[in-house]
Amino acid sequence: MFAPKYIKHGKLLLKGLKKFLRYHSDEIAPERMEEIGKLRADYEAALEEKDEEKMKEVEKQLTKVCKKAVPDKGNHAIRENVEVLLVAIVIAVGIRAYFLQPFKIPTGSMQPTLNGIVETRADTDELGNFVDPSPGFFKQAADLLLRGRSYIHLEAPGDGEVVKMEEKSLLKFFTFTEVTFRLNDGSTKSDRVWTPIKQLIGTSREPDDGLGTDSTIGAELISDTQCRIDLPEVTKGQVLASGYVDTGDQVLVDKVSYHFRRPKAGEVFVFSTAGIEGIEATMDRNLDSIHYIKRLIATEENKTFRVVPPNLYIDGELAETSGSKKVMKCEDGYNGYTLAQGQVFRRFRFTGDAIEGEIMENEYLDFGDNSDNSFDSRGWGPVPEQNLVGPALVVYYPFAPHFGGID
Repeated sequence: MFAPKYIKHGKLLLKGLKKFLRYHSDEIAPERMEEIGKLRADYEAALEEKDEEKMKEVEKQLTKVCKKAVPDKGNHAIRENVEVLLVAIVIAVGIRAYFLQPFKIPTGSMQPTLNGIVETRADTDELGNFVDPSPGFFKQAADLLLRGRSYIHLEAPGDGEVVKMEEKSLLKFFTFTEVTFRLNDGSTKSDRVWTPIKQLIGTSREPDDGLGTDSTIGAELISDTQCRIDLPEVTKGQVLASGYVDTGDQVLVDKVSYHFRRPKAGEVFVFSTAGIEGIEATMDRNLDSIHYIKRLIATEENKTFRVVPPNLYIDGELAETSGSKKVMKCEDGYNGYTLAQGQVFRRFRFTGDAIEGEIMENEYLDFGDNSDNSFDSRGWGPVPEQNLVGPALVVYYPFAPHFGGID
């Protein structure tokens, strides 16, 4: 505690030297290692004798030899920045794996609470021709930033036919459709349209309400990512699709909470589809399990439910959560709870004007807020507890119209 400053400095220097030699032992030549060893012994002797001048002299020699002993690796600033970037990536991956995970909503089953990918067809002129909806550069940039909006205007590059449309992605995040034309001169041309196939050919909504669903365009889906086009010959400049596409809401999901508390009825949550028979039967067998986002309607604490459009009853009483109340009011874009569009889950009962059933321990009933257009527990049953991922916390992009907390 009362040792002179140069003595403390000397001990720290020897400690640092020890770490330096351990870290670079495989890079230092034997002759350099021997030279460093002699100077180290001299420095330790000077420290023992408390000879401050000798210590300073040996320290200069030791520093010089150590610098020469390790090859210069070039641009230190670049290396340091790369190291910082790698550490940031590791931290981000850790956060994603154990704490917060981002998800992008592709469908409209939770509208208007949360938006999926929404396409809007361009206006037409008095002759029925599409009007290019694309505004100026700065407006397009602002719309992309604030709303995640991409403008689409696809024209045939020449006389010929469309032979294939294939959905692809850039960096596994930015989805686009590659449209391939076979022209009459024998050449083949491709064009990128920055939207998934379903939005491009208008199958994500009703047939007369989609993007590019002009009566001359038809398509036969082969898989989720590829389709064959059944078109008459196209002519150069013919508009095949025109409008704009708004990206689905991108949300952050809390992966920690459900380890410490029970899920709460009324919250929007994400779950894995793995092992849910009714969902897997509708999926491409080559795909792994995916994730769905819905509203948690009832837990095992609420044993029974009954849907009598537009209302939802839990244990014989109207659902009391704020989310369900919004749906049942049939205002602001909500249409109330409806009966299942297809087959009802085998454990539930369809009575002609209602759907009713019970949920068991460690099961969770989920409905989409867009009840008319939602594939949910009405059709494939409750979600098992082991499939839960966590509650959806916030929409972090786009910035309109749902940015912020999720109710």
